[in-house]
Amino acid sequence: MIKSAINFLKSIISHKSLFNAFLLREIKGKFAGSIGGFIWLLITPLCNILVYIFVFGYILKIKLSAHITGTENFGIFLLSGIFLWLAFSESILQSLNVLINNSNIITKVYFPVNILPVTVVSSGFIINLLGLVLFLIYLLFNNFLSIYWLALPIYIFLLYFFTIGLASILSALTVFIRDLQQFINIILFVWFYATPIIYPVNMIPVKFQKLLILNPIFPFIEGFKISLLKCSINYNYLLLSIFWTIFMYLFGTFIFEKLKNSFADVL
Repeated sequence: MIKSAINFLKSIISHKSLFNAFLLREIKGKFAGSIGGFIWLLITPLCNILVYIFVFGYILKIKLSAHITGTENFGIFLLSGIFLWLAFSESILQSLNVLINNSNIITKVYFPVNILPVTVVSSGFIINLLGLVLFLIYLLFNNFLSIYWLALPIYIFLLYFFTIGLASILSALTVFIRDLQQFINIILFVWFYATPIIYPVNMIPVKFQKLLILNPIFPFIEGFKISLLKCSINYNYLLLSIFWTIFMYLFGTFIFEKLKNSFADVL
């Protein structure tokens, strides 16, 4: 597995220029034909931030326990986890058909296919993390800044490689099982509500809270929220995030490397 993971990463590095070109194409493609172009990268998340904070904080006035969540404002609590989830889920959805959509390249010329799932994951993270940056700026003006924010890039980095591992498996399997996309849509829907993003952990019955350890995305998002809002670091969540990242990246790249020689035959 380690050898496959190293070969996977070496392929990306050795074709850095090609990767950058595909990444730029992927980002541009999301705004092709629009008058605003890249400006929507800022306008869309900015509107989401303002709407969530205004609706939940000033209209619905949903209050949380600041002692438990780090804030009384439900809009801020929701936004603290939603951007990571969007980066993850959108990357996974885009990765499902990335090999199929580029079959004309894969079947006709030699092409480092490793680039494709990493490209869509990188695009998904760049687009959604711009929204996160805007949210962090908002929090700066509301006195949330702390030394524990230094842990935030660590969680993002770990989630990025976790997502690459999972996207690699799913993109490879979709080549052989085309119905996988419909199945993953359902899984992500359930996964979202099974993860404490729109509700705090303490709302889950105690007997079910232990099951959260089986949710791979939970330690990334919960650890991130704790460092962001509660000015603390939960080392258990951090270590669990590291474990899931290493496992998923090694396993995902191993499966991808094993299957990639068969892509051209099936596509």
